[in-house]
Amino acid sequence: MDFKFNVLQSVMKENHADGMIILSRTNLNWYTNKDADFALIVADKKKVHIFVDARDYQIFHAAKINAEIHLYKDMNSWISFVKSMKLERVLFEYDEISVAKYETCIEPLNIKNLLRFSGDTLRIVKTPEELKYLQKAADIACASVEHLKKWIKIGTSESAAAQELITFMIKQGASGVSFRPIISFGKNTSSPHNVPSNYKLRSGDSILVDCGCVYKGYCSDITRIWWIGKVNPKIKHMYEVALAANKLGIASAKDGMTGKELDAIVRNYVAKNYDGYDIPHGVGHGVGVKIHEAPWVKKTYTQKLLTNSVVTMEPGIYDSSIGGVRIEDTIVITKNGCKVLTSKSSK
Repeated sequence: MDFKFNVLQSVMKENHADGMIILSRTNLNWYTNKDADFALIVADKKKVHIFVDARDYQIFHAAKINAEIHLYKDMNSWISFVKSMKLERVLFEYDEISVAKYETCIEPLNIKNLLRFSGDTLRIVKTPEELKYLQKAADIACASVEHLKKWIKIGTSESAAAQELITFMIKQGASGVSFRPIISFGKNTSSPHNVPSNYKLRSGDSILVDCGCVYKGYCSDITRIWWIGKVNPKIKHMYEVALAANKLGIASAKDGMTGKELDAIVRNYVAKNYDGYDIPHGVGHGVGVKIHEAPWVKKTYTQKLLTNSVVTMEPGIYDSSIGGVRIEDTIVITKNGCKVLTSKSSK
């Protein structure tokens, strides 16, 4: 039995369920390492069944997937098969599917007890293969930031810098970006989700780059900041506090602590060293096949961080009158600490 099959079995056991239905493309791709236009998964305590249509049937049938592959003919065949399994307590990923999909694929099954679960909880702990892809995605993102540091010059616009970054990541082997790059200059750095504009870089401006790419279906995320010309002393102080907070978070992260506890360590440091400032966003989020997924490093996440889960560490300080600073790394939680995936880009 492979790792991902065991994950399904473990989640069913924890929820006292005898079945699980997976309908989201995200979790289908995660379980099979295949990208199908359409597929349906139902699992019980012994086996996983995957229904795919004729376009993907041969590919799935030939692949080494821990599942029985069925040719999907129509919705009635799916409904009849699941009903024949006589499942009574069935989990479904309520947060990953549309109402239409629920009404079409689940409601007609008339299952006695439908149990909700968060779909991204399946993907929290990464396999060695997943960590390899995440490391490669991080390496490409790091190389792209370092390239931009050398490429950018006074007069360059935020939007031109974003386009150069995207082009470079694709050339390095990425299949795409994991999110639209956040490139901001000067006072625009005070907006955590700044949309790159035609604003052109000037001497004295800070440059904030928040970017990531996708490699073999897995995402990366990194934020760096630097300056052209003389640094505003207030921005420099922001940078010193944010950098120290980032390093403190990395030094503190380990298996068994909750996301809330790690968030508090970093958040309290910033507040103590920057006039009571409260970071306006979570200190970190999970990264995997989606750029934002469990686990989380934020005030409300009381679950424990687990070995081989992947999160960001991204304290930020923002002031609309002068600008902002955010420094972000992606880390892998280990038993006694963590490993930084984005270490190849200088802070």
